[in-house]
Amino acid sequence: MTAFIQLVDKLDAVNSANEKIALIEAYLKTADPSDAAWAAWLLMDQRRRRTVTSRALRRVFSSCANLPPWLLDECYAHVGDTAETVTLLIRAGCLGDGDALGDTEAGAKADRGLEDGEDRGGSGEGQCAAPPGGVKKKNQNDEELAALTLGDWMEREIPALAELSEEERGRRITGWWRAMPSESLFVLNKLLTGGFRLGVSRTTVVKALARAAGVSAPAVTAAVTAGFTPSAGFFAELRGAAEHNPKRPYPFYLASPFPENKAGSEALERWRIEWKWDGIRAQIIRRRGEVTIWSRGEDIVSEQFPEVAEAAEALPEGSVLDCELAAWNWNGAGDGGALPFNVLQRRLGRKRVSGKMIREVPVAAVVFDCLEAGGEDLRALPLEKRLEARDTILAAAGASAETGRAAPGGPRRSAIFKISEQVHIRDWEHLEAERRGSAGRNVEGLMLKRLGSPYRSGRRRGDWWKFKRDPFTLDAVLIYAQAGSGKRANLFTDYTFALRRGEALVPFAKAYSGLSNEEIAELDRWIRRNTTDRFGPVRQVKPERVFEIAFEGIGPSTRHKSGVATRFPRILRPRPEKDAAEINTLDDAKALIR
Repeated sequence: MTAFIQLVDKLDAVNSANEKIALIEAYLKTADPSDAAWAAWLLMDQRRRRTVTSRALRRVFSSCANLPPWLLDECYAHVGDTAETVTLLIRAGCLGDGDALGDTEAGAKADRGLEDGEDRGGSGEGQCAAPPGGVKKKNQNDEELAALTLGDWMEREIPALAELSEEERGRRITGWWRAMPSESLFVLNKLLTGGFRLGVSRTTVVKALARAAGVSAPAVTAAVTAGFTPSAGFFAELRGAAEHNPKRPYPFYLASPFPENKAGSEALERWRIEWKWDGIRAQIIRRRGEVTIWSRGEDIVSEQFPEVAEAAEALPEGSVLDCELAAWNWNGAGDGGALPFNVLQRRLGRKRVSGKMIREVPVAAVVFDCLEAGGEDLRALPLEKRLEARDTILAAAGASAETGRAAPGGPRRSAIFKISEQVHIRDWEHLEAERRGSAGRNVEGLMLKRLGSPYRSGRRRGDWWKFKRDPFTLDAVLIYAQAGSGKRANLFTDYTFALRRGEALVPFAKAYSGLSNEEIAELDRWIRRNTTDRFGPVRQVKPERVFEIAFEGIGPSTRHKSGVATRFPRILRPRPEKDAAEINTLDDAKALIR
């Protein structure tokens, strides 16, 4: 695993994307095929069920550490990453000589903090006597550990921990810590906790894989979009990418924000204009007698939308449709239009949905493109030709679909697919009016698609633009703050804002973004000087700092004290000229829902 550890160190030392691509490519070309596949899998931040949680790893370390548990908590709060925190402390000589106690009484004490005046620091029986720079207690398996490859760790050593008791697992991990070189510990701890974010984008890894395998980047993107199993044969599978996986989606084409300087200057007759639907982007695939629904996040969501999957069985063989799955008002008498996104959220993240949920949160698949028809890839065709194929496919599906309903009170199976119709715009003034009024339709704004354009992959500017309506905004006051994580673990960057209800202040949104580094640093200093109370990691502050909060959507909520829930809240700007008496009220927020 030495070569992979060296790669991680080198990637951490460079900022240039091209340098990172070159480093990864060089590793992939020289590494064992199995190790190369696992490295690509890890660098793409792929995850499997963790054998050791971050909390469990800290508990193992606390069980035999030469420092009080509260100090470990403080170290973690500043570093923001368990793997890095434990690594730094081991290198500093804070690992004791005794065995890890696992989930024993001492381990539980480590979670609760110091009890009965106990202090693990200082000298005493079982304390660490090792010098700074690492704990090296010779182990009879040192040579065996040194010979393990990355594939050995990922396929055998780490999965084997799941078969051990808590105490045995703790002893195994501390044995590794003592036996392995200090430069290996960070990577080992990252592998144990399952997350491997290193500031390397998925695109960077794809480009490196393409160079190493001698295939095009789009072919690699298509191969890994559906996920992959790391194995020695992975590169052979990449090189044989022509063998099509019937469930694999095409890379999604993503629209770019419409540039303000283009407004009013473009000839509208060059563009097809549609509503920007407010749901989740999806590809519906019908190949080899099977239906698969993929989200843009590269997850299969067929079981979250079983009525859509059932209706898609009527699609002709070899069909791939690009669509938006949106909550829809099938009111029994006909089509009542789109519902707000917060309605759809009730169905997201579930492995299965009940019949009751299907009835309460009905959906439609609003289809705006066709990527494959009759098994033929249509992405290189002009937009107009793809739309003709879409209409032909949906007409065929409607003719062959059952006439029964997808759910009681819902649409007929043949009607669950809706065509994203063209919005006819007279001029730019008309377009701007429609954009501003799009919230009333429960859509996010407008899409502008260049006539004659192919279907590209990724965020390629020029052919698809999203012209979103302005966000909702309210003025709110900061009432709580919490430290961030990672590089911002020592700064207060997570903020809770409140609106007025009479004389009371009621929390209504949390926001984490929108401020510059300079503004964050200034606000952090103010929070520390104006803290009025503490609740664990949360600080309550004087309700004096007012900010304009922007959000994409708002709806009623029974889970929040305010009775409202916002979508994508963020800080738009500080409002130093205002005080807490001038902020918006909860009634103002509820008026936005209406």
